[in-house]
Amino acid sequence: MAARRPAHPHFERIALSLLLLLLVLAVPAQGQERVVSPLSIGGGRLYTTEGREIVFSKFALATDSASYQTAGETGPHLVPASTVLRVEQQTGNEALKWGAIMGLSGLLGAVLGVAQAENSNDLGTKVSISSGAKTGIVAGMTAVCAGIGLAVGAGHKTYATVYENPSFKRP
Repeated sequence: MAARRPAHPHFERIALSLLLLLLVLAVPAQGQERVVSPLSIGGGRLYTTEGREIVFSKFALATDSASYQTAGETGPHLVPASTVLRVEQQTGNEALKWGAIMGLSGLLGAVLGVAQAENSNDLGTKVSISSGAKTGIVAGMTAVCAGIGLAVGAGHKTYATVYENPSFKRP
């Protein structure tokens, strides 16, 4: 029996490159935390010592009190500054990361699918796929998967910690 060779001569190198790129994109960036007082930001979330998470549209922190306003409300809510555990500001979303991950997955799946279809004898005859059709299948699958990834990632918001109460700071 002859040894089976990969469909593409550089398949192992391409697969390793895609795996490394996926690994780099999957590792979250570690942001630097900073403590600023007084603090005034728009859009984020507030964690209190009572265990509540409050999503706000406006936030202001002074030395002894904090005020926040949630979306759709006209007046601010006041809380003692000592009850504010952590404040995180929204920095964006993960659309690009998810689009890249899903696009690369679609690309890999389409390349492997086309190679399997060409080299398979499951239908009783060899399947011949033209070069233009291969390009269309691979490009189409990549674009559709990347679009799905962009839509999923747009719903995943990212936050950066802008204030952490020094009394409750982790060691």
